[in-house]
Amino acid sequence: MFVQKLPANVKSMDTRYLEILDVFTDNGESDLMQLPESVEARRKFAKEFVELNRYLEAAKVQGFDWNTAEYKVDGTDADDADENDGGNGEPDIVRPQIDERTYLILAQRYKELFDDDSCAGEPDDDGRCDPEAPYELEGYLTEIDTGLIDTDYMNANFVKWLKALKEDSPELAEMSAQLHRSFAALSRDEQRLAELFLHDVERGDVEVEEGMTLRDYITRYAKREKDEQIDKLVDHLGVDRSLLEELTVRYINEKSLNAFGRFDALRDTIDVPRAKSFFERCMNVTLPNFKVKVQASKLLKQFVLEGGFDIDEEVSHWRFAL
Repeated sequence: MFVQKLPANVKSMDTRYLEILDVFTDNGESDLMQLPESVEARRKFAKEFVELNRYLEAAKVQGFDWNTAEYKVDGTDADDADENDGGNGEPDIVRPQIDERTYLILAQRYKELFDDDSCAGEPDDDGRCDPEAPYELEGYLTEIDTGLIDTDYMNANFVKWLKALKEDSPELAEMSAQLHRSFAALSRDEQRLAELFLHDVERGDVEVEEGMTLRDYITRYAKREKDEQIDKLVDHLGVDRSLLEELTVRYINEKSLNAFGRFDALRDTIDVPRAKSFFERCMNVTLPNFKVKVQASKLLKQFVLEGGFDIDEEVSHWRFAL
């Protein structure tokens, strides 16, 4: 008897959405392409997004659909909505202000909170981050499928941008801005790779192939980058490439890292003289062999758990750690 009706849940969703927009706008991220910088803003976003999902899940049970533009408020609904609106009254029609695309963009930003160093430690059995972290995160929300949202829309903008670029059209700046707005649906790494690809196209270093979409090129650039990172690690530490690739294509965490002794097997392939030469050259220090093994193992473990990175850049930060 006391459960909110569908229009009231939709209105509550929009209230949370507007709060989130204020958080991003107040922190200079009105396009929703990046998370706000401050911990306080991220904490507020995390809280409001969890609340938004609570109302969305309730609304879906009651028949909410992203393709429905408006919901009529009957007498009973209006009473519920009035209470939710603080007594200011409720219109006869409720029109959702948040659409599916924007919701999935917010879901992508929420997932990125799990990559934040401020969220210390592993999630607990309930999927929440360490309670000492600056904000709590609901692990089940990372299952929202945002991987291929708006691919067609983004590629349509890419085709328009490419045409304007080739024709040196006066509309190029407008097409570029529209294309970049569609990048909000991408993860931070995907945005970076997309920008890299566009710069290569602008410089004439890449000729766009018939039938290739922007998403195809992002995937290609990601694979090329991962291959280069693995090449560099193999070259500097001498580890077995096939064993390394086997680990990097799996979902690996701290607990499963050495399942069946696979990380030990990889670590045993470290070429100590080669690793010693790399560390000493990169850090301008002299290291005993036992220290080389310790640091090489540390680097290898981090590489696997994080899914790869540029080891030259990473080790340069270790300069004063030894």
